[in-house]
Amino acid sequence: MKIYNLQFIIYNLRIKRIFFIFLFLIVNFTFYIVHSSHVFAQSLSLSISPPILEVFIKPGKSVTQVYKLVNNSEDTIITAHVTELTSDGIKEDSAFVPEPWISLLNTDVALNKPFRLSAHEAKQLILRINPPADAREQDYYRALVFSTNPNPIGNSTQSMIAQNLASAILISITSTGLIQKGAEIARFDLPTFIDSFGPLVLDVELQNKGKIYFRPNGNITLTGIVGKGDYKITPQALFAGEKKKIFAQTYLSDQKTPNHTLVLPGFFIGKYEVALDFSLDESAIKITGKKTFYALPFKAVLVIFALIMLIYLIRRHKNKRVTP
Repeated sequence: MKIYNLQFIIYNLRIKRIFFIFLFLIVNFTFYIVHSSHVFAQSLSLSISPPILEVFIKPGKSVTQVYKLVNNSEDTIITAHVTELTSDGIKEDSAFVPEPWISLLNTDVALNKPFRLSAHEAKQLILRINPPADAREQDYYRALVFSTNPNPIGNSTQSMIAQNLASAILISITSTGLIQKGAEIARFDLPTFIDSFGPLVLDVELQNKGKIYFRPNGNITLTGIVGKGDYKITPQALFAGEKKKIFAQTYLSDQKTPNHTLVLPGFFIGKYEVALDFSLDESAIKITGKKTFYALPFKAVLVIFALIMLIYLIRRHKNKRVTP
């Protein structure tokens, strides 16, 4: 009887131990979920209209743009600065010195100086672009970047969170309002022959030969004996001197990131022509190009030939067995 009581006591202790361990895990898991959601739900959102600022300005003139900065988290320290923008994105370079004629007009906020934005506070920042009369007439590709500074440990639950939010600024300085635009087709890759059951893969690269950025505005047209298709070119900006692959919009465009200018699955047969026709923005400058390819059922012919050879060999083998 005493042994039974001892086993019962040990059994109860084990149950209680398991219960407290389970309770401890539940409490810690709940704390982790709440703490994580509290930290990661906090964010600094930047509302900009327009998302990309495009400015054509004469030397000696001035233009302003209002930015709206909204803090959806706790009190945050923010620094605004101007950096270089390249075809690969924002280039953070400590040696880069932005133009002094790009500044903020706010009395309480200046570039490269931290300022506090309270929780759920919205603030308007006024950017001023005022190139001097002797400014060089060219394109300036810049970005206005807002960076959060991590708070000291213990002051906030988001002490280790830092973010960068940016807006592209494309500035063209011209005294006449006219800047030379030019482009050429640097690459037009299209196979001369394709299999009728394989996809059509097209790659086109454009090079900006002018002194100002532009966006290609036009279509890629496919014409053949079984129909015709028009595919609009995605209007992405090409900086001066830049070479970039262009992309056409198809029903597959939203499903995956394209690696080629145009990929068309389906059945092709005979002779086809691919025509590239676009203008530089809304200007009268037109760039065109054409290429021809032929679609033949190579794989089907090989399969049919293989079947014919197989049937021939089988019949020949049977004939040898029948012949005495």
